[in-house]
Amino acid sequence: MIVSNSRQTRDVNHSPSVFLGIDGGGTRTRALLVDIATGTARAACGPSTNPHAGGFETAFRNLSVVLSELFEGDGDRAPQVDCAFAGIAGLRSAADRGEFARSGILEGIAGRLAYGHDAYGAWAGALACAPGLVVLCGTGSKVYGMTPSGKTVETGGFGFLLGDEGSAAWIGLQGLRRVVAAAQGRAPATALSDALLACLKCRSVDELPERVYAAGLTSRRFASLCPIVAAVAGGGDEVARGIFREGGRKLAELARAAVRSFAGDDTVSVSYQGSVFECGELILEPFRTRLQERGSRVALELPRFSGVEGSVLLAMRDSGLENPVNVLAGVLSRTERG
Repeated sequence: MIVSNSRQTRDVNHSPSVFLGIDGGGTRTRALLVDIATGTARAACGPSTNPHAGGFETAFRNLSVVLSELFEGDGDRAPQVDCAFAGIAGLRSAADRGEFARSGILEGIAGRLAYGHDAYGAWAGALACAPGLVVLCGTGSKVYGMTPSGKTVETGGFGFLLGDEGSAAWIGLQGLRRVVAAAQGRAPATALSDALLACLKCRSVDELPERVYAAGLTSRRFASLCPIVAAVAGGGDEVARGIFREGGRKLAELARAAVRSFAGDDTVSVSYQGSVFECGELILEPFRTRLQERGSRVALELPRFSGVEGSVLLAMRDSGLENPVNVLAGVLSRTERG
């Protein structure tokens, strides 16, 4: 993680009250601004800011768009952000984080700023910064967590060609593979064939290679097929349902591998974040079943906060704010009621 101080001048007696969280995933970027003095929160959403999906310049432009929406209408009255955390997918190395920091997009609006991977914010949100693991599954997938001693634990990741099992991109790709296998009589017929071929504007399976290779389908394009596979699975298609069963088990296996990094025999808290889990029991049932098989020493927990809320929580914690979990929960509760 890279921490920087902005060019803004701060009153030494100023108590931090305005916090900004950024959750930049492979498909979308969310921003959340929380003002604990007024008990208010506002949010904005925009395209991906993963620099390895569309390049750093595209990521910078997309982040600028999200921030413009967040502060739209404020003009010179825009609130002064005391502390911010930006969790960006793809920031795996110090060089990547440094390149993002050098853009200066956030430095001008935040008194204190930290950059890190979006998995860090997902963990902070799901488990409210408590020791344990979060299974992060959107465009890509990985497991991230923290041991009681503060050691970082990671499994998975590395993109849909080298990993990302169970992710939206993986599910979309598996769907296309089942279509090809069915067309060649190597697998059962499936409603995925008509649905996916129509989505990709292919008249037959013979046109798929050109569409996939010549058109250079990216992980985001494969991920965009996931809702179609989910809809077909929801309609009862056994082939599509089998993809989600396999994906759920693979995600659980990533988590079980990460659990081995936790010393002793204590139970490890495991939670989850990401768009694939919004498919509900299609993915959760096989994930939960495999995760909690005998001897797994895990306790599955519902996410406490979202990933972008986790980024705000990290900003609050970094500022030294007392009881940040209770403070954030209170503001969000009042905002929802309002």
